[in-house]
Amino acid sequence: MKSLDLASVSVLTFFLGLPFTQAHRATPFGESATTTTATTHPYYQYYPQHDTTTTVSTTTSKALPVNLGTTLVAIRYDKGVVVGADSRTSVGGFVSNRYAHKLARVTPHCTILRSGSAADTQAVARECRLYFRQQSLRYGTATATTTTTTTVTQIAHYMRQAVMQMPHGQVSLLVAGYDHGVEAPRIYSVALSGALLEEGNFAVAGS
Repeated sequence: MKSLDLASVSVLTFFLGLPFTQAHRATPFGESATTTTATTHPYYQYYPQHDTTTTVSTTTSKALPVNLGTTLVAIRYDKGVVVGADSRTSVGGFVSNRYAHKLARVTPHCTILRSGSAADTQAVARECRLYFRQQSLRYGTATATTTTTTTVTQIAHYMRQAVMQMPHGQVSLLVAGYDHGVEAPRIYSVALSGALLEEGNFAVAGS
């Protein structure tokens, strides 16, 4: 049996007295699609005033992509701190670097997790690293994590100055490490305003 075209189906429904249904082809998920379903009969082509056609239109809008920013995580346990961060750097919708290093190792026992503006956070981490190197050269011993708090406080003031001079500056930090002075792990967070807070067993930040 040969396949019937659209005109043959219309004629067939006219003689059988059956309603004819038309619909657009299905589109893949995420694309804009409009489906129109109407029950029509050739009789109403000659007598439109008697038409009782019911039309249902359904429009599916295109799904927008999910915008995922930087994610920083720090979890402490009895012998140290576990830190983690993603490695993607984006400028708006453009991914400029998929293998960025957002964990800045300041000392063997302290790490800074960076989020926000890449240029601003790199400058802050560089200042912190230079400070610890100067402390090590001056006193001849590695600086403990307790001094990291003082350094982060200074960095918070530097960041506040930078935000005042550069209105578009965006910085959010997590400082995690092991404090040999009290023999305990520590986690600190630095907010955009420069506030320094000590976190509990874990901390989550990002941009």
